[in-house]
Amino acid sequence: MLRAGDKAPDFNLPGVHGDISLSELCASGRVILLFFSEAGTPDCSRQLQPFVADYPGIRELGARVVAVSADSIARLASFEASLGIPFALASDSDLSVARRYGVDDQREGKSRRAAFVVAGDRRLIHANPDYVPANPSEYEAAVLSLGE
Repeated sequence: MLRAGDKAPDFNLPGVHGDISLSELCASGRVILLFFSEAGTPDCSRQLQPFVADYPGIRELGARVVAVSADSIARLASFEASLGIPFALASDSDLSVARRYGVDDQREGKSRRAAFVVAGDRRLIHANPDYVPANPSEYEAAVLSLGE
């Protein structure tokens, strides 16, 4: 299991608006990396909504957000439109990235909800492999770690 201080595994995944590379995102600052289970579900919508609402502030802190699930690009595009998601959504259809982060659920064919904050050198400054959308302190901990 990955912890704060570990090196975040790099990835290159297809996204709604083109390929997404963690190392390229990290080259311009910190990255909040979210894993969610299934686009369009109430809990996953609830997980992403605070990041959507606060995205301008997150950008002011010099960070970006990328959210990853096993969903198809078409389903992610629909989810993006329905919530007005201003950040990158990526498809990890074979769960290979989720597996490297220790958040894959092979039995269900989905990733578990998780939140990681990655520094420019790809060092993890926050790792929550069991993110609970109903607990606002988990969102706050991820965003507050941007200042570390």
